[in-house]
Amino acid sequence: MPVDVLATLGDVQLVKKDGSTVAAKQALDGKLVGFLFSAHWCPPCRKLTPAVKKFYESLRSSGHNETEPDMMEYMEIHGDWYAIPFGDPLIKTLSDRFRVMGLPCFAIVNQKGIVAAKKSAKNDVQEKKKGNRALLSEWKKVTEDVAE
Repeated sequence: MPVDVLATLGDVQLVKKDGSTVAAKQALDGKLVGFLFSAHWCPPCRKLTPAVKKFYESLRSSGHNETEPDMMEYMEIHGDWYAIPFGDPLIKTLSDRFRVMGLPCFAIVNQKGIVAAKKSAKNDVQEKKKGNRALLSEWKKVTEDVAE
């Protein structure tokens, strides 16, 4: 069942790799959101995360760790996106919501909580069978079609 993404995130302050924070509502309002459940110790995560980074960076300009320093180091290496603060119970809530069964997991969701891709998202990004903009458009269309 779809869940309002911003309502689920509530008043959480998302953190960036430089330690700065921003309210989730401010950072994500009106956007298609990708939730990447990943960890520094997970070899498949280390393969997926650089692909997600390239995907994200190309669209802009073109979760789960053992410790907060691990999370920040992972973000330093692999991308400058928003993260839910280390240890926040919201991570478990979202993990349950998206039925994360193992790492990595990448879910694309609209503001109303309609999932555009979960099982295929990581493969779509890693295999690059479609252009990044085409893939983003496809995900947006899926969520719009389901919402109607």
